[in-house]
Amino acid sequence: IKAWLAHLAGKVLYRKYVDVKIAPSDLAAEYTFGKKAYVNGEVYIFRNALDFEQYKFDEVNRAIVRGEFGISDSTLVIGHIGRFNQQKNHAFLIRIFNEILKIKNDSKLFLVGNGILEDEIKKTVNDYNIADKVIFAGVRKDISNVMSAFDVFAFPSFYEGMPNVIIEAQANGLNCVLSDTVTKEADITGLLKYCSLNESAERWAKNILDCANKPRVDTKQKFIKAGYDIESSIKQFQQIVFE
Repeated sequence: IKAWLAHLAGKVLYRKYVDVKIAPSDLAAEYTFGKKAYVNGEVYIFRNALDFEQYKFDEVNRAIVRGEFGISDSTLVIGHIGRFNQQKNHAFLIRIFNEILKIKNDSKLFLVGNGILEDEIKKTVNDYNIADKVIFAGVRKDISNVMSAFDVFAFPSFYEGMPNVIIEAQANGLNCVLSDTVTKEADITGLLKYCSLNESAERWAKNILDCANKPRVDTKQKFIKAGYDIESSIKQFQQIVFE
């Protein structure tokens, strides 16, 4: 209730008293400032840009992270980064991974993050008897390095705005399978495969394995074209705020 009231108060303040309205996506723009303001062009869409060089794929970092957790070169690593809360839908991700193991047993699920549901998810993993296949890596500061260790990124969230982690994964050249609740604006490279949460865990598993077989690609030029590189965003911000 407190969170709902805070969001409600925020919307009123943002819509009435803000001089420059900025949002990272169309969904975020409508949610924060209202559909009318978005349709009338009152909201600037400002990309969640990043330093591409920091997040690009690196073979050395891949080997370092895999070595840290005893993961062989041949093992398939399905990665996920996010807090252990209801939104991120970890319980379904575990079900999906259990189906993946039926097809490719030499696989690992690499989970980055912490949260109130972490113990519950660990119990679910134990219930499936797959604890030796799931890595709980905790909070990491070397996200770009960790992503290089992944082979595919899985993201079955119940809801999202414009998730930065999906942008970062694409900078790393990772193919991603994610729920269709995530805005289509997130797909700036063609590396995203959207899947309905109404689909079965078996179907999700097949999609993830299909994407894991696709090669990594260099996405730098697509980032620049889409305005997601940090230099383009600096210029855009200067124009919006100061010109």
